[in-house]
Amino acid sequence: MNETVAINLRPASLGELLDQGIALYRRNFATFVGIFAVVMVPLILAQIIFSLLTFGDWITQLQDPAALADPMAFFTPSYAIGMLGNSAVGILNFILVQGLATAALTRAIGDSYLGLPVTIGGAYRRIGSSWLNLLGALLLGVLLAFLLLIWTLIPCVGWLTGPGLFAFVGFAIIPLLAPAIILERQTVGQAFHRVWDLTRRRFWPVVTYVFVLGLFAQIVVTGPTLVVTLFFQFLVGNPFNTLMGMVEPSMFALQTIAESLTALVVSLVFLPLQASCIMLLYFDLRIRTEGFDLDVKLRQRQGDDLDILFAAAPRPTRPIQPKQEEWVYFSSLTLVTVLVLGLLSSLFFGLIVLLASTMMPTL
Repeated sequence: MNETVAINLRPASLGELLDQGIALYRRNFATFVGIFAVVMVPLILAQIIFSLLTFGDWITQLQDPAALADPMAFFTPSYAIGMLGNSAVGILNFILVQGLATAALTRAIGDSYLGLPVTIGGAYRRIGSSWLNLLGALLLGVLLAFLLLIWTLIPCVGWLTGPGLFAFVGFAIIPLLAPAIILERQTVGQAFHRVWDLTRRRFWPVVTYVFVLGLFAQIVVTGPTLVVTLFFQFLVGNPFNTLMGMVEPSMFALQTIAESLTALVVSLVFLPLQASCIMLLYFDLRIRTEGFDLDVKLRQRQGDDLDILFAAAPRPTRPIQPKQEEWVYFSSLTLVTVLVLGLLSSLFFGLIVLLASTMMPTL
């Protein structure tokens, strides 16, 4: 057992949490990225192949005037294989990336946080079958999100609290399910209750943290993807040229490969960083509300295995029903969510107008 803890165990501010998350990620960069790479790289390569099969013939057909007279000419065997393949890749991505790889990464981050040795193979071996519970929790999260969307349609109370509740569950509750299930070995139902119990005690700090992290994600993820898209738009002339058959098949293949590889690199670099920052939030909540730092120091003095601290996490006991003041929180968060979405929508349509104006001479 390693006698030192990698992170200074004490309550931290928002900025300190982000700084500690980045520091943890930097110390384990190759391992954290490798955990995702072993499942993501084959999936992205398969996705590139199936995308070329799906739309490659379309580009060729669009350049043939005779083919335009027969709409069924576009539905070739390679198109069918490509569509089926992309669907299979999407399902495998959810199972292997959101489930298996996320579980292994969660295990690795937790071990590294407590100063335990971390390897790619070790992280996958140590999760056992708990990743299946994580997969079940994510599926339940999708169902819960659907129910919350229905809730937002209810006049007055749903309109006022629904968007805020949906945002809180989607950006705070669901990301924190992984440590509750993988580290604490909570069941699916217990995990939702457990995470809700932790986050409700520090509602606004949690909301602020995940908002800043989400904003950072948009900058890191959207930026490189937008640069690649604009680059190929400059080469092609405008985005409609591809649909109208005015792009050479070789250029289409190059664009598909470049955009897919960009998405792969960005995901491999950012997703482990995002998970590290979320895990630091989890530990901070436990330190502030459960004295997790004191438990670590006590077990260190006794020479106990720090790994058992996770399994010793308390089971949720308080009622899961929101309190009256929490409904006020959700209502306030709804107003904030609407304002932020309105601002982002304005920026998005402003960018579309700007791009359209720059392309007018080439149309």
